[in-house]
Amino acid sequence: MNDKTDVWSEVESFRQRFPAELDTLPVDVLTVIEIRLRLDVTPFPHLFRKYSVDVAVLPKSAEPTGTHRI
Repeated sequence: MNDKTDVWSEVESFRQRFPAELDTLPVDVLTVIEIRLRLDVTPFPHLFRKYSVDVAVLPKSAEPTGTHRI
């Protein structure tokens, strides 16, 4: 397989795991990200102005404060 085929295969696999959330429009992106993928959506000041994105998506932390250790 080439890289493009691998990506399409992964996308289809992902879509099949969450059909209720991804097969109807509009897609509730926050539900998929926060509940299904267990990721935190964290806004950062001036992130859009600097990087043209609205939020950074980070893995959920085991710590209640949501801080992450490296």
